[in-house]
Formats: sequence, C-alpha cells, structure tokens
Amino acid sequence: TDTIDITELRSSVVDSLNNNGILAAFMCALAGQIYTSPPEEAICFGDSAVKIMQCIEWLAMGLFFLVTMMTIVLNSDIDGVPDTLLIAHLQESLTMHSITAILLMCGVAVLAVGYGVDINERVGCPGLPWGLFAAPLFPLGSLAFLAYMRSLRRTTGRTNQWNSQLGKSACVPWADLLVSAEDGDIREAAAADGVVLMEPVG
Repeated sequence: TDTIDITELRSSVVDSLNNNGILAAFMCALAGQIYTSPPEEAICFGDSAVKIMQCIEWLAMGLFFLVTMMTIVLNSDIDGVPDTLLIAHLQESLTMHSITAILLMCGVAVLAVGYGVDINERVGCPGLPWGLFAAPLFPLGSLAFLAYMRSLRRTTGRTNQWNSQLGKSACVPWADLLVSAEDGDIREAAAADGVVLMEPVG
C-alpha cells in the first residue's frame, strides 16, 4: 500500500487553497475594473448591453468573493486538525473543497462573458458580436488544459501501477492522494500517537 506524507499532503492542500484565493482576488479586481469603468459610448447594442455587462460582472465579483472567503475558512479549518486525523477530515470535507474550485471556474466563465460584451461595446461589432464568441474560448482553453493534465495523471497511475484512482479528481488534484489511505492506515497512525478514534454509532 502506498503511504502518504501527511506534511506534504497538508502543504499541497494549503497551496491549492492559496492559489484559488489569490486567483479569485485577482479575477475580482478584473471584474471590478470594467464594472466601475464601463465604456462611455456603447457602439454595438447600446446602453442596455452595458447594463447587462455590469450585472454579469457583479455576479462574477460575488462568486469570487465567495471563493476568497471559502478558501480562508478552509485554510483555517485544517489548521485545527491534527496530522493523525487530517486524511479522515479531508475525506469528509472534500465536497466543500470541490465546490470552492467549481465556483472559481464558474466565476471565470462569467467574467469572460462580461468582457466579451464589454469589448463589443468599446470597439463595435461589425457583422456579429465577435467578443461574445471569442471571450469564452479563454476559459474553455483553460478547462481543456486541466482535462489534459488530468488524463496525464491517469496515464501515469496506470503506467506505474500506482493506483487506479489517480486522476479521478478534476477539481482538487490532491484528492487523488487520499485514495491510498485506508481506514486501517488512519487508525494505525492515530494509535501510534496515542489518539483513539471513536467507532461510528449505528
């Protein structure tokens, strides 16, 4: 059975949360830039498009705010969990970590749509609103890269016979490390530190 270095796992989780929080803050600043400085003269669909763009960017800023606060809470949360219980706790809270990553992706997609509307109103849209078609390509390209790296993890796992679950998680890659931690391993590690894990009731 593969073993997990708890210190490295904790560091990976913290780094992932920090990256998400920093990216969310940066993207929120980008959304705020065009939200507070809309084009003076809307030359594609008019003022109504500018109002729609501001609503879209307001939604994006809300999503990024949620991500920022959730990463802070999750970071603080694992600070209160000892190493012997970290794997078990991460398995229980994995959904919350995944939701944070999904909200970040949604925020980026919404931000891109808003920027697509904005560029059309600033430079015009001769023939078709090209900004609306071009802007989503950036987050889609990022998702394609994410999917590609996930497939490489799967290939690495199969090639080296490490674990068939490697590459299973798309949102939080460190979660792939948890599949090699069985309940017995967790209890053995806890017992070594004098920690008694309660059996589930019922």
